[in-house]
Amino acid sequence: MPFESLYYLYRYRKVPWLKINELKEMQRKKLRAIIKHAYENVVYYRRLFDSARIKPSDIDDVEDLAKIPITTKLVLQNLPLSEIIARNVLLSKCKRMIISGPSGQPLKIFFTRKDYSFLEMVWARGFLENGLKFTDKRVSIEYGLPFKSWVQRLGVWRKELLSVENDPQSQVFILEKMNPDVLTGYPFDLEVLASMIKKKEDIGIHPRLIFNIGSFLDKETRDVINSAFGVKMFDYYASGELGCMAWECSEHRGYHMNIDAFVTEFLKDGSPAAPGEKGKIICTALHSYAMPLIRYETGDVGMYSDEQCPCGRSLPLMSYREGCANTFIVTPTGKLVSPCLLVNILKVIPGITQYKLVQERKGELKVQLAKGKEFSPETVNQVMQGLKKVLGDEMDIEIKVVEQIPPDPPGKIHSIISKVPLGF
Repeated sequence: MPFESLYYLYRYRKVPWLKINELKEMQRKKLRAIIKHAYENVVYYRRLFDSARIKPSDIDDVEDLAKIPITTKLVLQNLPLSEIIARNVLLSKCKRMIISGPSGQPLKIFFTRKDYSFLEMVWARGFLENGLKFTDKRVSIEYGLPFKSWVQRLGVWRKELLSVENDPQSQVFILEKMNPDVLTGYPFDLEVLASMIKKKEDIGIHPRLIFNIGSFLDKETRDVINSAFGVKMFDYYASGELGCMAWECSEHRGYHMNIDAFVTEFLKDGSPAAPGEKGKIICTALHSYAMPLIRYETGDVGMYSDEQCPCGRSLPLMSYREGCANTFIVTPTGKLVSPCLLVNILKVIPGITQYKLVQERKGELKVQLAKGKEFSPETVNQVMQGLKKVLGDEMDIEIKVVEQIPPDPPGKIHSIISKVPLGF
């Protein structure tokens, strides 16, 4: 966590407790600033605003955002970086990420150092509000390489990475040795771990806190995890391109929306949804100056509440959200492969605008690839080699190249689907 994050954390820790009118004024000022910046420095948004015959001065408050057309991930995928990156930002100094998520649409995202530090703070604030201590030993189950920042090497904000490349049995063994105070991860990984723990009474893993760090968490999965660990886990609504948009508190009455970092809209048939009514979630990031995301369609569905949380925080509530729940793929030998691992393989292969993996029988996998601008015969080979590397040469993989992948009912694309029982 760099110095900027510590500064932001100190400054904004009290924000959730401000009066709602103070929060909305803070949001309004940030909205006007990002709109002005995007129009003046980003080719795509200047063109978009001009086509809609609007100027930055026309967007004075949250309600005015309806004047701006919605931007999708697919639109951004098909544009050169020169049109979506701010001209006053030095790209070599930016934090670069490749995100994909449940829809299976890889996208390169860039953050300035300052904005990335702020978004780290937003995550940290949500964790601290739910009881995380600076001295806690935290283990996160995700894809990546072990890394310790300078803060963690001092014994503060310690975080260990447990890779999804480890099979669940190995994860249990490692976690028993680590004995973490806090466990974070995605629901599909945590559920498999919880199911194994429930089968064995002598497993010594007793975290004080469990955080879901982004993917959709349904009630059944939540119940399995809570029961196995004997805690009430906290759910965080987030995405790679935006960061942490909303989070549960100890009341579990909904999700506190971080309106100092985002403007979140809920649209039904193109118009604002009423409180308690489901709507598409459209988000405007107030701290994405390298690559602005204005009225960005997240692909998720949710509803907001006009009630105040009993906890006393003024951050407005999202009362419900739904998304795509990925699932494990089962190899011929019965090994369970986390969807996180598959996503991280596919999202870095050029030429793919979307993908879909469907497993109907153990040891078999059907793959659909939607072609992008850089697609070539080598793309298919790279996908096959990448999948075989983690699923094994015995896995029967069928790849089909298509122009477009149609959404599943009711209009969502589930990128990884398995109908094979996990067997635990």
